[in-house]
Amino acid sequence: MNGRINFNINLIELLNRVNQNALIIELINNGFQAEKEYPIVVYYKCKKVGEYFADILIEKKIIWELKAEEKLNLSHQAQIINYLNATNIKVGLLIYYIFCEFSCDFVAKYSQGVK
Repeated sequence: MNGRINFNINLIELLNRVNQNALIIELINNGFQAEKEYPIVVYYKCKKVGEYFADILIEKKIIWELKAEEKLNLSHQAQIINYLNATNIKVGLLIYYIFCEFSCDFVAKYSQGVK
């Protein structure tokens, strides 16, 4: 595993869930442990109040959230920050794509530091 992933997927022709499945295949083929639709349970005062589903969890350390958007907005950032706050995971990537181009924003829990 060298940390570099080569994606040869025509993303514009695929729906988001299909893209997610294709990315899971590429990650696993490149030696990464990857899970799709990773459940994140949210508690309030020790009571379960809800559940989120992160698009992809890699190596139990990084959350990928996929967006088929021209650009990200604050609600997208808030979504992944909520995922990080509800877990012990410190790194999240918002991956958005349009017209076969990938862009990525890096989000980390700065209060706990990134290792």
